[in-house]
Amino acid sequence: MTHTLHRYGKVDTLNDDLVFLSMSAKGFANEKGSGEKMKKTLEIAQKHNPVNIG
Repeated sequence: MTHTLHRYGKVDTLNDDLVFLSMSAKGFANEKGSGEKMKKTLEIAQKHNPVNIG
């Protein structure tokens, strides 16, 4: 996954890293209410002191 290539540090400091992707897409059954679901996802992520969100 190319998303994991943007991490910084030595290999031993990256062992516990978790790359997490969350996105909504039009045209799927769960599209309705996806804004609130994304908000909840970000609230949960914030509780775990993320280094980078964006």
